[in-house]
Order: sequence, then structure tokens, then C-alpha cells
Amino acid sequence: MPDAHDIRPLLEGHLPRIRNLVARIGPERGLVDDITQECCVRIIEKEHLWRERGKARAWMNAIARNLTFRRIDQRSRERARTESLAEESEQAPGEGAFSEDRVHWVLEQFASLSGKQKEVLKMRYFDGLTNGEIAARMGVAEATVSTHHTRALETLRQRARQRGWLSLFLPWGEWSFAKGALWATAAGVGAMAGSAYFFDTDPETDLIADSSELRRTAIAAHPDAAIEEGKNALYCASFQLAWDAMGREALDGPVRFTEPVPLAEMLGRGGITASDMPARSFVARAGFVRDGIVASIQQELESTFERGPDPYLETLRLTNDDVLAYAFLARELAFAQPFLRLDGKVLFGGRDGVAIEAWGIPSDADLKMSRDALRKAIAQVRVYGYGDYGREPYVVALQPKQKGEEILLARVSPKETLAGTIAAALAIVEENEAQAMETEDQLTVPLVDFDLTHRYAELEGRFLANPGFESYRIGEALQRIRFRLNEEGALLRSRSTMVARGSIPRHFDFTEPHLVMLRKKESKHPYLALWVANPELLVKPD
Repeated sequence: MPDAHDIRPLLEGHLPRIRNLVARIGPERGLVDDITQECCVRIIEKEHLWRERGKARAWMNAIARNLTFRRIDQRSRERARTESLAEESEQAPGEGAFSEDRVHWVLEQFASLSGKQKEVLKMRYFDGLTNGEIAARMGVAEATVSTHHTRALETLRQRARQRGWLSLFLPWGEWSFAKGALWATAAGVGAMAGSAYFFDTDPETDLIADSSELRRTAIAAHPDAAIEEGKNALYCASFQLAWDAMGREALDGPVRFTEPVPLAEMLGRGGITASDMPARSFVARAGFVRDGIVASIQQELESTFERGPDPYLETLRLTNDDVLAYAFLARELAFAQPFLRLDGKVLFGGRDGVAIEAWGIPSDADLKMSRDALRKAIAQVRVYGYGDYGREPYVVALQPKQKGEEILLARVSPKETLAGTIAAALAIVEENEAQAMETEDQLTVPLVDFDLTHRYAELEGRFLANPGFESYRIGEALQRIRFRLNEEGALLRSRSTMVARGSIPRHFDFTEPHLVMLRKKESKHPYLALWVANPELLVKPD
């Protein structure tokens, strides 16, 4: 493999091809040479990637493509900004960018970002540092800085778009009216940051993943889903709430498909209802886009949670004829007396298990907590069915500050389904009297902290059988589950969306066996025919 110093002569040999690639993608003619030059600079700056990957041509192509698309998108946004500014000037000639209302709004939005996002924006736009320089200062990877930057800007853009002030954020470099005010807030108004991720993903979450990346965890839309041996099974009610809302408020009857779908049959059985949910814990609505369902949802979210609108709804590509079903579930159950984060090595799965973080009440809790704090922590614990020597099954119930709710931890053997396992655990609670935890008892609970997104692919593309909706099919069915359980309590945020579309953009995909022909129009005799059954004749990456 060539050394880093070999990249420059290697780059010279590839330069004409890089320029041609940039030109083919299609930026404005005057930008081709500028982008090509910037590509060369980026390629030289990223020598470490060359050493890691070794495939020069594919690597250079990726840099050229990404940079070209980025510059085209930037130019498009600049044009959109110019048009937006002109339109805004015509509509509100007396309202300038320096209006007090706007400045206050900008301050609030900036303050609601996480500390790290504010730090990145401050160094990027006030100190003029590059992502690499910011990464060095923060002691993190450059990709992490890029993630903080992108998420912060997208959050602000979405909120500005809802307010009709999108021009304020295109581009950030022209925020001259707000720079001084934002600088003042960067260090001193972090109090609002706690609610910054009410609707959005918190980048500090331990595990942020798409469910397709997980091999040992299954997402269940309904408790009747089977438990697979050795696999986690995760259920949250938000998708059922969205499903029921679609049938109740949009389709005038239960959701039905033209062909049997096992998951749909499960969801059709129902289960959890509003009576099972704590007050002001969820919003579940459905309706036609043309009837203003998005605005109705946003209003109900504000009245229920008082955390503003959900920016995610503004990112959905909806047409007036689409039907949107949406549910958002949020709970925060805090312990009046936090438990202890456990020190040392804790294994999940026995002596040969995996080391994990845990919390609870250790054997030496009296040395780490005051007598009053330990007493209060123990008082939050109730035990059901604990037999001699800790034999299963048993259930531990933890009482948060919120009366009428509880956190249950059950040591039971799994049944065939999640619903069966839940029933077995609840039977223990019903059949046994609650026992208090004693001062010499110990409690060890694994720390959980994840944000997962799941696509119910088995529902997507299915045609509805409901009268009047026969031409509709499910365009997307998504659920996001954010869950954290630690010594301070439990946090849950879950969003589910299902969109029924009258028409769905098609994907013409030839990455499976296919036929290629060249012929004179109307002729029955092609002069070239190629049946592609395998990739032997196809171009491969370097």
C-alpha cells in the first residue's frame, strides 16, 4: 500500500477523471473547477483515510461525489434564501431582522439546544473554527462534531420554518443581528436544555440505532408477538395508539388490508386503550392532510406537553390526499430519592456474562448514603413472591414520585409470547402480598439507555380494503422508542407514524436478474440482448 506522501502524485493521475465526475453530476459550469480544486484539498487533508481504506479510486470518487452534491445543495439553498428574503421583505416591509420579537425567539431556541450543540455552534460561527479544530478542542471525533452541528442546524431550521422565519437560518453566516445575543446566552441560559430533546434524539444517549442494526433484539408492535429464544423483545404502546387512531378517526372502521398480514391481525385485536394510560401522557390523532391534521396534532401536542411542536412532522413529505396517523407517548418517572450507581464490575448472564453498568442498593449502601437517604430509597421498593434463597419467580416494584404509576422488574421464565410473560409477572403481584425491602437487602438493576427506530416493513406497500380507500396503501410505518432506566428513574419518549398514500413513488430496481436490449423502435428483433443473471459482467468498485 502506498504511503501518505504517494497521494499527491497519485492524485495528479486521477485529476482529469475527478473533474469529469464533478462535471457529470451537473453543478453550474463556473463551479466545476472550484469544486475540483476543493476535492483535491479534501483528498490531501484526509490522508489517514487513504491509509485505512487503501482503495484510492473509490475513496476519491466518494469525496468528489459528496462534495459536489453538497455544493449543489448549498447553491440551491442560497437561491431559496434569496427568494425567501425577497418574499418576506414584500410581505412585512416594516419588520426587519433586528426586531425584538425575533431576537428573543432566537435566544430561546438557541438556549434549548444541548450544551455540546451550543458549544459546537459557538466555536464554528463565533470563533471561526473548522470541524477538525473543534474536534481537537472537545476531544472527540470529527464525525461527532459534524453530527452535533447538523442536528443543531436542522432543529433550528425546522422551528424557524414553522414560524415563517426560515430566512434567518440560510445561511448561518449572516446571522449578524443575533451573534451578540447568542454569545451571551451560550454560557448562561442552559436551564432550558433539559427539554431540548423532548421530541428529538439526544446525542448523549448510550445506544442510538436503527433496529435493523440489532441482531439480538426484536421490536414488537403488539404484546402477542412471540419471544424468540435469546432475543430481547421490546414493546411500546405508541404504534397501537396510532393504528387505532387511523381506524377510528380516518377510515371509519378498523384498518383492513386486501390480503392477510399477521401483524395487522395482531394490531386489530387491540389491547391498550386510553384508560390504561396516565393522564396527559400521549397524543394520538389521524386524518387527511388536506383537513389540517398536522396543525391539529401540533396544537394538541402543545396543550398536552407544553413543549412546543414536534419538528419531525415538518420533515414528512405529505400530499393533501395523504392520511396521517400519529402518536406520541411521553413519561418521566423520577424517584424522590435516587438510588446509587454501582461501582465495580457487574456481569449480566452469570459468571461468564458481559460487564454492564448497574444501579440500585449495594451491600455497602450505608457507607455511601446518609441513613435518611437510605431509608427513603428502601421505602420506594416493594417485593412480591420472593422465595427462599432468591428462587424465581419474583417481582420488584419501584415507586416513583408520580403517584398511581410504578416500575416493575420481574424475574420470570419467558413464555411463548411477550403478553404471556407479562401476564405471568402480573399474576405474581396479584397473588402475593407486598413485602418491604430490609436494610440488609441488596438491589442490582442494569442501566438501560437507548433510542431505537423501527420500520414495520411488513405493513408498508399493503393496500387498504376499507371502503373508499381501496386505492390507498401504507407508504411508511415507523416507530421510535427512547427509553432510559437508571438510578434517578425512568424516561420514555415514543413516536409512531403511519402514512396511507393514494400513490407512492415507484422504485425501478435492476439489482436483481434482468434483461437489457438495444433495438430499433417498433422492431421485434433487438440487435443486442443481455440477460444479467449474476454480477460477473458488472462494474465493481476498486
